[in-house]
Amino acid sequence: MGRVIAVVLVVALGTLAMSLRGDDHTLIAAHAAATRPALPNTTNGIHIAIPFDYCYSKVSANCGSTYDGQLTSLAGTVDMVWGATEPQIAPGIQTYYYIDPDIDDTVRGGVQSEASNTAYEYYVNAGDANWMVFQGGFNSQGQRDCSVAPDVFDENGQWDTAKVNANLAWESYTGRNNIGRVPLDIGNSQVINWQLGLINGALNAGYDGLAIDSVHLSNPFGRCGVFENHSGTWQWTPIYSDGNTFADELESWIRIVRTDAQTVEPGAAITINYALPAVDSPAPILPDVDLIFDERGFTNWGSAPSTDANWQSVVQAIQSVQHEGKAILINGEAPSTSDAHVTESAVLWTLANYLLVKGARTFTYISAATAQGQHYGRFYNRPEYHIPIGSPVNRPGSHSSAMYLVPRTSCFARNYTGGLVLVDESSKQTCTIPLSQTYASVTGHSGTSITTSVVTHTFSLEPATGAILLSPGAYNTVLTATASGQADSRYPSTNYSKSTTFNAWSRGAKDTMISFLQFDMSGLRGTPSSIVLQCTVTAASSQPLHLLIASSRWAPKTLDWTDKPYVYPTPILASVTSGAVGSDLTAALSPTAKTGQPFSIAIEATGAHPFGCASTHSPSPPTLTVTF
Repeated sequence: MGRVIAVVLVVALGTLAMSLRGDDHTLIAAHAAATRPALPNTTNGIHIAIPFDYCYSKVSANCGSTYDGQLTSLAGTVDMVWGATEPQIAPGIQTYYYIDPDIDDTVRGGVQSEASNTAYEYYVNAGDANWMVFQGGFNSQGQRDCSVAPDVFDENGQWDTAKVNANLAWESYTGRNNIGRVPLDIGNSQVINWQLGLINGALNAGYDGLAIDSVHLSNPFGRCGVFENHSGTWQWTPIYSDGNTFADELESWIRIVRTDAQTVEPGAAITINYALPAVDSPAPILPDVDLIFDERGFTNWGSAPSTDANWQSVVQAIQSVQHEGKAILINGEAPSTSDAHVTESAVLWTLANYLLVKGARTFTYISAATAQGQHYGRFYNRPEYHIPIGSPVNRPGSHSSAMYLVPRTSCFARNYTGGLVLVDESSKQTCTIPLSQTYASVTGHSGTSITTSVVTHTFSLEPATGAILLSPGAYNTVLTATASGQADSRYPSTNYSKSTTFNAWSRGAKDTMISFLQFDMSGLRGTPSSIVLQCTVTAASSQPLHLLIASSRWAPKTLDWTDKPYVYPTPILASVTSGAVGSDLTAALSPTAKTGQPFSIAIEATGAHPFGCASTHSPSPPTLTVTF
């Protein structure tokens, strides 16, 4: 890598916990830009964040050709792509730029074997050999020792490919599959500047934040030191000590990256892959992190469900992260030959556990863990993701909507507006739960619809399984309009964003008023059975009003006739008359709105009589009741 010459000091070096190595101690930054949107609220329903999207940009043996070129198909179904290949996919999808804190993963060099890989030569030839981190050499007891220089040179003092690859600090990865990726010294200011250059470019391109992979505070790779060239002689330099550990440098690296990223893009989210629970608690780095990608989840990377004490440790670790106000992505790898063949038991185990611990910013995804590796990089749309479970509610006789242990069982439960979630965390005990009402137990799916069976009185759960029981009938979610406005053809550049009413009439092309409403349905999942709009009438009209779908690409402060959103002529969601002033206009809309994204409605009049309703700036803003 060529060195990045820093020109703007972002962080005062005196505030850092570590002392930066290298001769370039300034940190680069770029211009500040608009604040990025916050992480989506996940209170209602099941929310999906997929690890990576590389299958949409290439055809490979792992991905096949099904997904190639279909990236925009994620719209309306996925909230987030962790490790996205593109900065912008579709409205409503947040993208996070992938970076490994202490690995250059561009896989330079030749064949990925100890004897043939030449990735290290790139750094040697660029004069940046001191970027590479090695394990210590072997002491007299045959143990790795940071005070001993590793054997990496041939008899002529030249770098030896096989010896270099045998000593670079990556050995904890089995199968040597990390050969070709060069471990980096994250205490070297030149390394950090190179990384900040990549990060700044990504954020300026439109990424919503960073996806920082493989974060470990325990130094499992055995990083020890670097080789520095002093007057033509390579000198072994240990870089860690009791007063400056790998964990210290990683904490400082994350702090530097967060400060820089949020200078470039205020609100840019810092997300990390940190499996929970961990030997080393993530508590030291949580203040600088917005979301943890818990790759282990409740399935131990697809090896087996976490049960008994292990399950309780996972729950406690997740809750401790949530207690600090941090978001979390709970991974759900399941042993299977493909995504389509993941068992229903595995699906329900992941989703029931997710719903049991879900907070205001909690995401999940289920993928196959096959003999060939992880099935990341794609979205496999399961009907179970769209179960109308609703949002958590207090259990009967309690003031808490949190999970609880069902008395005299090993099962945990949580009540939702749309049903009941159950998990048996025991590896041995079956539990039987008394039911206060009849439920429909999710049993699988047929095509794009879920299948259920009716359960009454009691429900039995086998060890290490989960269940989702849906309440009979429907449940409602009432949304308040997030924006309202109107566009007047007589005054094409006039904005009415502060008006306490919105109006509509039609008196010809040069005298027409159209009103617009917007509702945030990004927190909802599933197919509505009905959608009802209500607003308080301020101007009555006996002539019919047409309610139509409008593009959601508008903002109240910039809405005028010239810059009004597109109105789709069909379908007509409803045709209604207003009723008397002071009454509620109630319109049952055709339930064609897509959940998981903003929803805009245009109100057009069919005659000259003016119609009006109270706007979002009034004491009684419009509402939308969505029934599943």
